[in-house]
Amino acid sequence: MAIVSVIVDLNASDSELNRCIESLNAQTLDDFELIKAARNDGLSRASGKYVHFMRGDGMLFDNALELLVNAAEKSGAEIIHANSYVERKGEDVEVVAADMYSSACLNLYRREFLERNRLKFPVTSDGDEAFCYAAACLADKLECIDEPIYVGSLRAEVVDDEQTYVEDINRDEIRCGFLVTSQRKKLWNAQIKLIHEFARICRKYNLKWLTQAGTTLGAVRHKGFIPWDDDVDLVMLRDDFETFKEVAPKELKPQYFLDIPYNYAIEGEPNEENLPVISRELVAKIRAKGWNWPTIADFVKLRDNTAAQIQWPERRNVHQGIWIDIFVFDPAPPFDDNQRYIEYGIKRELLLAVSFPDVIEAAIENGEEFILAADILKNMLKLPYKQRALMYNDYLKKTYFKSKYVVRLNSRFLLDRQRKLESRFFDDVLWLPFEKTKLRVSAEYDFWLSGTFGNWRELIFKKSHVSSVTVDMSYKEFFEQVSPEIKEFNF
Repeated sequence: MAIVSVIVDLNASDSELNRCIESLNAQTLDDFELIKAARNDGLSRASGKYVHFMRGDGMLFDNALELLVNAAEKSGAEIIHANSYVERKGEDVEVVAADMYSSACLNLYRREFLERNRLKFPVTSDGDEAFCYAAACLADKLECIDEPIYVGSLRAEVVDDEQTYVEDINRDEIRCGFLVTSQRKKLWNAQIKLIHEFARICRKYNLKWLTQAGTTLGAVRHKGFIPWDDDVDLVMLRDDFETFKEVAPKELKPQYFLDIPYNYAIEGEPNEENLPVISRELVAKIRAKGWNWPTIADFVKLRDNTAAQIQWPERRNVHQGIWIDIFVFDPAPPFDDNQRYIEYGIKRELLLAVSFPDVIEAAIENGEEFILAADILKNMLKLPYKQRALMYNDYLKKTYFKSKYVVRLNSRFLLDRQRKLESRFFDDVLWLPFEKTKLRVSAEYDFWLSGTFGNWRELIFKKSHVSSVTVDMSYKEFFEQVSPEIKEFNF
């Protein structure tokens, strides 16, 4: 019987698995058995005195198993935990502190202890937190070591060495009968980098997020981007969303910028802050295309300052760096308290006052009844767009509560689409392959996708969101070199 059973999951590329196995073959302690399997299956096959779990995309220091086993034998503890690990970013390395619940890869467990307590990993998620927490609560003795034992990414979204997340990025290819150009792959690569920056901040502040819409569909159906897609959709619950908006400006690397919809002004309104101006003609065009940025204040864009993704060629005064969308879900009926229904109705009226003031104005003139007093709405309509948007946002923050169901209020109120979800979807998570990385996808993705796309397995081409893309220059440089007379570009 080997002293350690090392269980390696296979959810990694061939090159990553090869590096992982090489690190095991180099161990100074050679009395271990290697089990390549999903974790619960591996546990049922383990025969060692101790059990260690590894991700297929990680590596161990040469003396890792020896350090863990020596600490276990000396202390008699059921769990040995390494307080830190090494994260690689290109040629740079960083020692990162980690708690006992962040990853099973940092822990060594006595097999008898796991079997006696019938500990298993949750079947709805490959996250480690629930397993690690349960084990720590049940253990009589825990021991920590200060030496890092693990090299690599403990979360699927941590960057790899080259920071290239798309295969054959410099080569055109056909996917599902669609020509995916090298330029499109470079856009995707830049967007995945934005996801990693977003995820890094969320990880630091313990904020939950999920993929949504086409990004979920891409992960499930294509293991990456839909071939003709050119954007990324992520979603958060209101409390985490507001925390992210608050901390992101001080946390973001200089390359990135958080673009918030209420940091704009509508043409003809007071603009003491010298905000970027949106013409009323452009507002009409935005609505006609069925788009809503930035005239509907229910999501933000995380942008790359060093690249260009041109959606509106005539809007040369606003940030048009490559972006990802971050949407927000709020409480949805049914509610237990009647006051919640009143608040829900007020949210609808405020959103209309922000995004479609002409509709509210006409309704007031026609004598339609509102929850809010007509005078309150009339006074609100006199305010600049930014103030109206901030009032709406502040009301959503003030009235947020933990609810069974959640919904994107924009979809519900303005597009008449319910699409409500159970908030538990944010806890039941799968890490699914996405190009050369992995993303957080709800385990209930079939329910979610069916409600959004119907038969989501059917391939339906969708036109690009943008006119032109380049990762080789910033949007400012792009516009400096393009004639103002040119209104459309090719992508």
